[in-house]
Amino acid sequence: MENNNDQSVKYERLKLSSSIISIFTVLGVLFILIITGFSIDIRSFIKLQTESDILGPSIFIIIIVLLMSIITLPTSYYSDFFLEKKFGLNRMNFWRWLLDWTKSLTLEIILSVITISVIYGLIRSFPENWWFIASVILAIFSMILLIITPVILLPMFYKFEPLPEGDLKNRLMNLADNLNTSINGIFIWKIGEKTSKSNAAVTGLGRTRRIIIADTLIETMTPEEIEVVMAHELGHHVKKDIWKGILVQIILIFLSLYGISILLESFYERFGLSEVSDYAGIPLLIMFTTLVSLVSMPVAMWFSRRSEKNADIFALEITGMKVEFCSAMQKLAEQNLSRKNPNKLVKWIFYSHPPIEDRIELAKKYF
Repeated sequence: MENNNDQSVKYERLKLSSSIISIFTVLGVLFILIITGFSIDIRSFIKLQTESDILGPSIFIIIIVLLMSIITLPTSYYSDFFLEKKFGLNRMNFWRWLLDWTKSLTLEIILSVITISVIYGLIRSFPENWWFIASVILAIFSMILLIITPVILLPMFYKFEPLPEGDLKNRLMNLADNLNTSINGIFIWKIGEKTSKSNAAVTGLGRTRRIIIADTLIETMTPEEIEVVMAHELGHHVKKDIWKGILVQIILIFLSLYGISILLESFYERFGLSEVSDYAGIPLLIMFTTLVSLVSMPVAMWFSRRSEKNADIFALEITGMKVEFCSAMQKLAEQNLSRKNPNKLVKWIFYSHPPIEDRIELAKKYF
């Protein structure tokens, strides 16, 4: 019988393989759409129905997103349903998983129509400086998403209920008060009906900021362990990691769109597009965006791991709970089937958090 570490290694390998296959499938299909001229055929068909500069691109975007989602449905099913079930993490039946997949697709269509339509509208109106204006708008849009996530987006997929009065709530309220961090409530995140994994977060900004704790985490951890976990999460806000992350995201958005503007200008004629603003080039935009995201991923992951390490140090300094921190990390690793000591290259490219073994070693060595 395999131990938990063997299971986590196999789980990580299969999940990463599935993600890589999905990404390159999308890139391949997008390239085929452009290179064969099929993207132009779709645009020409839509123009026969409407000449609208708003409706036409929107219909095109919906078609492309639907096509990509249907093509990657097998890998989504394999990664998000089959593997989760195989490793004992998934508690949903197929139809409930499909409902969540449909919700995600609907949300993706809405967000894609908004962002890509804005970009192409700016390309038409400001052909020289569209990337700069689009970067500002997308940065603002990203902040709006952070604000509405706990009150609109997450409730689309999960149920929430207020944490009852008691020792745990008192601990967390006192912790937030001592750190001068205002929160708009503490909520139980009902993920247990869908997965056996655990999670916790301080999510939202301003009036929407709240503590959310998975019911699976409450079931398996002591109040002391939960307190040190939430000290880590609150540490992100005390250390201004959220705003630092937003700043890094804004910089990456500016650099990415500037690079994409150069690529679009350089390649649009080669693929038979009439102009840069020709919305038949949307697959090219998505392809370039995906490639730029992949290239910038190691930088984003490095910044994230650095922030997470600092939040660990903060939690240990504030609470002094070294033993509870280590036991909480062990439980998280077991519940989430996290690999404790991954390959260095995998960690460098894909890991947003330090590996569990590194986090435990930090606590034991310095505290």
